[in-house]
Amino acid sequence: MHRYLIIALGWLLPLTVFSQAMPEKLDSTLVTAEKRIEFDLTGRRMAEYRVMPLGIDGLLVFIEGEEVLRNLRKEMTIAKYDTALNLQWAQRYVLDASSNMNIYAWQGEKLFFLIPKADFKYDILRLNTVSGQLSMIRYDKIVDMQVSQFAVMNDVILMGGQVNGDPAVIHYDYMRSKPKILPSLSQLKGQISRMDVSPETNAISVIVSSSVRRKASFYYYIYNGEGQLLHKRVVPTEDEYGIVNFRPYFISQEKQLLLGLYSLTGKEKSQGVYVATFDKNERQDIKFYDFGFLKNFFNYMPPRRRERTIMRMKDKREDGKIPKLDYHFFARNLLVTQDRILFVAESYIPVFMENNISRFNSFNSPQLFNSYVVNTMNPVFYSYNNLFWLDRNLVRPREGNRTPSSYRYKHAIICAFDKSGKLLWDNSFEYKDTETRLPEELVKINFDNDRLQMIHYNKDKLYYKRTYKSLPVDTLLTTQVPIKAEEKNLIGDRENEQAAWWYGNHFILFGKQDMKQNSPETPFGRKRVFYITRAAVTPPSPDEKQ
Repeated sequence: MHRYLIIALGWLLPLTVFSQAMPEKLDSTLVTAEKRIEFDLTGRRMAEYRVMPLGIDGLLVFIEGEEVLRNLRKEMTIAKYDTALNLQWAQRYVLDASSNMNIYAWQGEKLFFLIPKADFKYDILRLNTVSGQLSMIRYDKIVDMQVSQFAVMNDVILMGGQVNGDPAVIHYDYMRSKPKILPSLSQLKGQISRMDVSPETNAISVIVSSSVRRKASFYYYIYNGEGQLLHKRVVPTEDEYGIVNFRPYFISQEKQLLLGLYSLTGKEKSQGVYVATFDKNERQDIKFYDFGFLKNFFNYMPPRRRERTIMRMKDKREDGKIPKLDYHFFARNLLVTQDRILFVAESYIPVFMENNISRFNSFNSPQLFNSYVVNTMNPVFYSYNNLFWLDRNLVRPREGNRTPSSYRYKHAIICAFDKSGKLLWDNSFEYKDTETRLPEELVKINFDNDRLQMIHYNKDKLYYKRTYKSLPVDTLLTTQVPIKAEEKNLIGDRENEQAAWWYGNHFILFGKQDMKQNSPETPFGRKRVFYITRAAVTPPSPDEKQ
């Protein structure tokens, strides 16, 4: 039996609150830490956490207890704070010790969790993020499925995965307790690469990768919200290029854009960005944007190296040759605004074990539960295994089937398209000595009216860049974290510290720290805290556009 109830505020009330504004300068940009709250982790050093920004509606904090309760159960605490970091409500949920709440999807103001259990069974938990009300949605298993995709649209829950080695999606109308399998998917051997929903067009898309005569092919299925198959498209491998991954944008049930990365035939990594237009069952158009033609792609290089690289590519083009590029990329889900589509991808170098010794340095590298700071605009869950499949296994890596021990990041690219798929501008963000154990979305982007603000936290430093469209910015602005007012109390270990945009020009810093404790109850004079800091950036007043 599941237990969920409103709990007393207890330790979720901040142990310490700092409200004094503490400005730091990033060149001509002012960064102010406006408020910091701390939670005592004494006796909870191994507790795991997740922070989920909700824009102007506040933020959610998830804390997974380290203690195993009776009957092999564990406790998950969910709390909501407003933009002033005041506690609004708190809930406690008890689940099996072997389960987790890592699989989730959004539907309006409600958050749905798919909680795995033994024997391919799942619990579905619904959280109203306004009131804090928790409720269970009953689901009786109809097939044995290992779920890798999870989405919610209107009153329908979608679960995608493998059934007896075949791709399958369960369409579950939970209001009427009617589950069914979406048609046609099991007719071919393959694996579901993506599953996306569009409540605005009442459409569901499923992309299945397969192998036909030793050539990779992709099948693109469009269903309506009731689960009826509308369109089935075959995307075969071409002789000149290969499609690495897909990020769909719905114009209507009949018409969609697919954005992603492509490679040249015979190459194993990405050459550029493509945009394909599909109407009903046919591909109308496909455009390719070679990395070499992007204005800011090589800005992560030192100036002299960048000039030499661009000149070599120019010489090859004049000789009638295509300059071949080899980049590993993790492609994110699309960021969509009123009139723009942002495609963001981060380049990396895979790092492998050498003589059974990892080259991974002790950089910030949260575990899966900690690191997933949710983009609340994305209603679909994608597992990290699926991320590997999309960006690594569809094109066999030159290093064979070895799994990297870590990922060393070079830079991120940001490409802005209009709603017809036309490239408008591009920009980039370079990384400084950044390496993680798992793939992560490192740079956090705040986008408004073609203006970009980008932040990245790494090794006690906050990196910041602001720009407009393709305007290049040669210098990353940096400041030390924590800021001077907090640094005097910081001692010992720091763990899993991150930054994320929140609302407007505000962002949050959060993580675990060991701090001085000036209390007679603590003989060693130190405490372990989980902190959240609300901070803001104030750009200079002149219009960046001029």
